[in-house]
Amino acid sequence: MQSLNLANRTMPHCYTFLSTTVADWSRSAFSAGVAVAMTLAPCFVSADDSAHAPERGFFSTTQADNWEQALITGNGIIGALVMGNPLDETVTFSHERLFMPWFDSQPIVNMAPHLRRIRDMIRNGTYRESAEFVMQLAERQGYEEMRWTDPLVPAFDLNVSLKPSGSVQNYRRAVDFATGVTSVHWRDDRGLFQRRLFVSRADNVAVMSLRGLQGQTVDCRVSLATTPDASPEEAPEEDEDTAYAQGVRDVEISSAGPTISYSSRFTRSREDSIVGHEGAALVVANQGEIHHAADSIEITAAKEVLVFVTLDVLPTEVPDAQERLAQRLRHLPPDFDSLLARHVKIHGEIFNRVKLDLGGGRRRVLS
Repeated sequence: MQSLNLANRTMPHCYTFLSTTVADWSRSAFSAGVAVAMTLAPCFVSADDSAHAPERGFFSTTQADNWEQALITGNGIIGALVMGNPLDETVTFSHERLFMPWFDSQPIVNMAPHLRRIRDMIRNGTYRESAEFVMQLAERQGYEEMRWTDPLVPAFDLNVSLKPSGSVQNYRRAVDFATGVTSVHWRDDRGLFQRRLFVSRADNVAVMSLRGLQGQTVDCRVSLATTPDASPEEAPEEDEDTAYAQGVRDVEISSAGPTISYSSRFTRSREDSIVGHEGAALVVANQGEIHHAADSIEITAAKEVLVFVTLDVLPTEVPDAQERLAQRLRHLPPDFDSLLARHVKIHGEIFNRVKLDLGGGRRRVLS
């Protein structure tokens, strides 16, 4: 078991894509259009490459430099940012309720008696005045300054690493919006590899598949880790660099058999907040061998490696939280395609409710 010292951890300002919506990871209000534009910015695709692009989705032949360019997926509860590094993959997970307790709770400003006046001010276009009026109400009701919400923070990172074998070539990565599947393809001296991931709406778990496409086996290392550079900008200015370290305690990472466990608690809590979160990853090797270290799992000579990941927040302490997560993973069939099929049945119905076609044919994938 490994206990981590978070004294020097800071936190990124990032967002989570939850399948068909974009959820704010911090107080900055990124609209869906802005968030997607930020992610799609580095995408320049040739006519030959466009044959691999999903009909509705994102495609690129360049690797992500930072989280803003990551592949984004989720199921509305669990969100994932997939960096897409061929030999050193990092997937950052979060949860829709993973707000770190940071501020004291105060009653919501009572605007009901003044609602008609506020609406009239907005209708008349005096937006600034209406906002200032609400601030004045807040001050009279005990708010000494502007208050931010508790920050939404990352849960942990899933790391999957492979040893290099020659140079990486024919790299491409994509997100298929119709299925929520992220994919990374590349070739090296061993042959062509494919890594896919989605977050299931049917089972509330993330499912990753890593395999060689030309008969070669897979050797890799799988681990969970605290997300580096994770400090919420919602913290007071004097505490911005150490907010996450101050807000998180008792991080423990351990492995037993094919399962890796992650546990974390918050230093602050309220009656209306959560106390921490738990996560688990289960590794399945098809025709391969699994060896576990203190906080990671080594896989050798596998035809395919499957990694199932899930997490949950804790409103109160739950003694068997880890066992419940592990049991959820153990009951899954070790078959990527069957798990994807029951997810797509739900996700596809939601995604395909609306379609907008602006024309352009296949040429639209060239930019």
